[in-house]
Amino acid sequence: MPYRRNVFIVGAGFSAEAGAPVVSNFFERAMELYKNPQSALTTGERDIFGDIFEYRAELRIAESQVRIDPENIEDLFGLVEMASQLGEPNAETRRRNLIYVILRTIELTAVTPPKDNYDVVTGTEFRTQIVRPKGNMYDLFVSVVARRWDPLPATRIAQDVIISLNYDLLLEKAIEESPKDERLAVGRTVKPWSLAPLYDLPSELSAEPAEFEKNAVCRIRLLKLHGSANWALCQRCKKIKVLNSGSTSVTQKSLQCSCGELMDTRLIVPPAWNKEEYLPLLRSVWKSASDALAEAQRIWIIGYSLPAADKFFQYLLALSLHKNKTLDQIVIVNSNPQDCQRIAGLFKHHQERNRIMTQQGSISLFMQSQGFQRTLHQFYANPEFAW
Repeated sequence: MPYRRNVFIVGAGFSAEAGAPVVSNFFERAMELYKNPQSALTTGERDIFGDIFEYRAELRIAESQVRIDPENIEDLFGLVEMASQLGEPNAETRRRNLIYVILRTIELTAVTPPKDNYDVVTGTEFRTQIVRPKGNMYDLFVSVVARRWDPLPATRIAQDVIISLNYDLLLEKAIEESPKDERLAVGRTVKPWSLAPLYDLPSELSAEPAEFEKNAVCRIRLLKLHGSANWALCQRCKKIKVLNSGSTSVTQKSLQCSCGELMDTRLIVPPAWNKEEYLPLLRSVWKSASDALAEAQRIWIIGYSLPAADKFFQYLLALSLHKNKTLDQIVIVNSNPQDCQRIAGLFKHHQERNRIMTQQGSISLFMQSQGFQRTLHQFYANPEFAW
């Protein structure tokens, strides 16, 4: 069976498998770090966390006047963002503090899972053999997206695309730590990376590590619509410096822009409909995501609940699918049965044509068993990576 062109949309549930917080428990996880004297937070970081918790408590008064939920991290981020855009006193400092709290909480809670055995199906769809290399669900995911068992694509860019609504770096770590083929190092002064992410940030505003641009054998389009923990932003000239996953701690304060300004914040944006301020920075990312969705033959929605607050992505999805003439399957993978049913209901036309598949339950079990690969109809003649 010929491969379909896949677009994978991943949300918080995809990262929750590694311990990353989701919307419903974010403040609970952040408070655990704040109250635990043994956590990695410094005294200065506890002050930053405390400022956000105090602000959230103040908003509970407003909750009785207007229907907002200060316990919801997305609502709080949206409120702080609006206050900053309106120039309210201390709003920009609070916005920076909230970004710090979000990224530091993710950094301390999202732990890369251990590398256990996972199933890889080799042979043909009708005559298969199972091999079990070492890795975790993220290792398997990026290897399958890149199709590393097949010949290297001529463009050196993987055909399939990942659209991420997450800030964390779990996928980056899996991509950058993907096993290297020693044969590719022959005659090179620098040992190449097998894989590197391709973010499609505007080239005139962003600088990537040399290992991404020059030394990667193949790149995977990883389109992060809400920004990323490894995109350092200069507040003066709006340049973006992309960091590899091994040097991106939000505690790092020594990054300097070419204009001389310290790059002491990260480019992340709230999942709200109004993102006009970020248009020059993220337009190319959003455009690439729209193009990928418009050309997809199969769309996967993994661990993403399509929340009502994220009207921006709903509009982007609707606009892109309106132009799509080739889509013939939607696969929804979610641990929450209600989310599976609700998301499937959004694609009524495809549901009527029996082109929606839902997979309820543990995402990691589905990924690391044969279900993921069999749904993709990807079977490999050789159990070893081709490159």
